[in-house]
Amino acid sequence: MGDAKEILFVCTCGVDRSPTAADVFNKHFKAEGLDYIATSRGAIAADHSEDPLADMVARADRVVAVSGWIAGLISGWFPDAAGKMRQLEVPDEYARNDPYLLTTFEEFYQSGQWK
Repeated sequence: MGDAKEILFVCTCGVDRSPTAADVFNKHFKAEGLDYIATSRGAIAADHSEDPLADMVARADRVVAVSGWIAGLISGWFPDAAGKMRQLEVPDEYARNDPYLLTTFEEFYQSGQWK
């Protein structure tokens, strides 16, 4: 998938919301044969990885922040990414793969607002 379009989901720590979103989207991309890949990252984990958030944002075709607070951070840190940003408001109170998160990201996928 070298030419696949990348959708990057960003939450606070990269533990629950953004990985769940990436899982939901990758399931659809595979089932529908779409040349996309969904990735995930935590905003506050940005300095603790071999693949820093800056590189991921630069590489992504679309960046989806799962809260207004995260969107504000990304916009402040990476103003050049403004044109590829989307935002959801997903409370940070659910565990990975919680039914609420699965439903929320499924609805977001079906809406097409991530494109």
